[in-house]
Amino acid sequence: MVTGQSISQVNTYITTGVAEVGFTTQSLIKDPENKTKLYWKAIDPKLYSPIEQGMVVLKSSANKAAADKFYRYMQSADAEKILAEYGYHIQ
Repeated sequence: MVTGQSISQVNTYITTGVAEVGFTTQSLIKDPENKTKLYWKAIDPKLYSPIEQGMVVLKSSANKAAADKFYRYMQSADAEKILAEYGYHIQ
């Protein structure tokens, strides 16, 4: 059994065949750029605690205007639709 230090590392293990089985995100499964044939099964969300994610704009951002624009976009209906398509749940 191998534990990945990040979801990116886990995805590398899964897509390269280092691991035969793994727990990953739906975003990998639904990514049209992923050419690895994967067999998957969704796990009932009642069986695990969700991983909460957040977003901030740093005061020291080198390009605060672009960061603010991206921040606003990520809160838009268009962005929420894309996130939902890849398996993320917006609250």
